[in-house]
Amino acid sequence: LHRRPHAWFWVYHADDRQAGVTAHVCEPRVDRGAILAQSAWPLRRGLPVEALHREVAERGAALLPDVLAALGNGTARPVPQDESLATKAPRLSPGAPMMDRGWPAERAWHFLAGLVSQYREPLTCRGRPVSYRRVPGFETGPTLGAPGTVEAEAGPGRWRLWCVDGFVRLEGEA
Repeated sequence: LHRRPHAWFWVYHADDRQAGVTAHVCEPRVDRGAILAQSAWPLRRGLPVEALHREVAERGAALLPDVLAALGNGTARPVPQDESLATKAPRLSPGAPMMDRGWPAERAWHFLAGLVSQYREPLTCRGRPVSYRRVPGFETGPTLGAPGTVEAEAGPGRWRLWCVDGFVRLEGEA
């Protein structure tokens, strides 16, 4: 569904509830060939992107024997892709905000926790950059801060990112 570089980023950004893999015919234009086989499954919330990448590779490898057998014995029936279902990912600008400050806490947590090893939302607390390394959870309830604002919690290297319906916990460097 998501084409171009950084497809994993856009799976989390779009709040996709499913992940998938497609075996398709190779063509000069990237990700355009007719579909030979597909597999889809529920995307676990907050799953680290590295785990998603491994799962996609494993499930893709599991498709290959049947695809290769069908190609070899002439029973493969490629299905043209429905171009209306494809999304083109926009380019990311370094340092630009990536998430919508109006997201609910669970969605913000899923996005930040899933991508923390490769992408960090540029956040500040009292004008200083927030160097978070972990996104351990979220809580819903009364919002005591404006959505998108970060406040320090007790102890060094702990923050709350306020969302429209609660907050996301961030941890990292003090």
